[in-house]
Amino acid sequence: VVAYGKILPQSVLDYPKYGCVNAHASLLPKYRGAAPIQRAIMNGERETGVTAMYMDAGIDTGDMILTEKIVIEEIDNFEIVHDKLAEAGCTALKRAIQAIKDGTVTREKQNDNDATYAAKIEKSDCVIDFSRTVREINDQIRGLSPIPLAFTHTANGKILKITSARPLSFTPVSAECGTVVSLDDGAIGVSCADGVIGITGVLPEGKGKMQAADFIRGRKISVGDKFLKKETF
Repeated sequence: VVAYGKILPQSVLDYPKYGCVNAHASLLPKYRGAAPIQRAIMNGERETGVTAMYMDAGIDTGDMILTEKIVIEEIDNFEIVHDKLAEAGCTALKRAIQAIKDGTVTREKQNDNDATYAAKIEKSDCVIDFSRTVREINDQIRGLSPIPLAFTHTANGKILKITSARPLSFTPVSAECGTVVSLDDGAIGVSCADGVIGITGVLPEGKGKMQAADFIRGRKISVGDKFLKKETF
């Protein structure tokens, strides 16, 4: 199985002669659970992969067979990493099935002490807190793009989803976190804890996706505007 959303009963797990095999999109035992790709990017990981494993009654807790690793580049978002892992998963499963067929397959128990859990993405995970660091915010935006998208609120209370961003500066500015400090080179520069994040793509409430440059040209944002962190949606 791959990204199968149900738990197989023990009778099914015990039925096949060679066991049940899963391809999980993380380097287990890290990021067990529903959202391993998003959580890895959001946590600033620079490497992830696919683990071919035997299934057991737990959630991604079975013995590992082998892994295929990939690099998470600084510009990679969820979609790009997902597609890289699709390729890696194909390779991992082919290698695992061949090893089972040849009788050379090995089993490695997971170290539960090293395990982390990748909980499903909730709406609260998508709210941008500009008092965090530039890298943390950039990783959040990348990990949630193109779906479900990180978001903030404009000064008039409208939701503004962010499709892409890039670090502009790692030097703190005097403006309060969440304040628009620049509108240069097609990016909305917003003050953060340790610098400035440049928002380059947006999805305004009730509109379609657009480049930040178009949002700026439409006079929808000005230097000095403040983005709001609202706890209710």
